[in-house]
Amino acid sequence: ARRGGRGGYRVFVGQLPYSKTKKNVESFLVNHGVVSNTSDVKVRLLTHKKTGRSKGIAFVEFKTQPQMIRALRLHHTNFSGRVINVERTVGGGGNNILRKEKLQMLREKQFSGARSLIFRILNSVLNPNPTPNPKCYPLSQP
Repeated sequence: ARRGGRGGYRVFVGQLPYSKTKKNVESFLVNHGVVSNTSDVKVRLLTHKKTGRSKGIAFVEFKTQPQMIRALRLHHTNFSGRVINVERTVGGGGNNILRKEKLQMLREKQFSGARSLIFRILNSVLNPNPTPNPKCYPLSQP
């Protein structure tokens, strides 16, 4: 996601139901507390040139980083019967090596945060007593 100006904070949304429109995606984001109203988000729904039908893919741009972070939390949630993917992306398109490396770095950062949260939750459930106990070993993060 690029900051400020033309770039804003962008995410890729995949596996959208083909019947959904730009307005449906905007409403989904409002209903899930990502943004307070549809004017806070810009959705670019990819469509087939000849038919105008959705390809099930969108790029969504937010005004603020917290909005983008809330959107990323919707990764693997259900949207009208389909489990959607929400991932960080960089603008510009194309498949050059620098872009691919930047995408890889952003996605690793996104998933490492989720992984860290999961380990903290598991440790708190499996080891609710913080005093050392030789029979109870906390999970270690890879």
